Amino acid sequence: MTREHLSERLVSWASILEPTTREQALRTSRMPFVFPHVALMPDAHLDVIWT
Repeated sequence: MTREHLSERLVSWASILEPTTREQALRTSRMPFVFPHVALMPDAHLDVIWT
């Protein structure tokens, strides 16, 4: 598995990442209570419940 840093606080192991999933993860990683980072696993997908 390949790790990719999408931002300072967002790390992804997903080989295919839809733009909507990436944007949701970026929004989540910017929340002040998220520390130290958000990690996307290989099966990352959009979730309408969270952000």
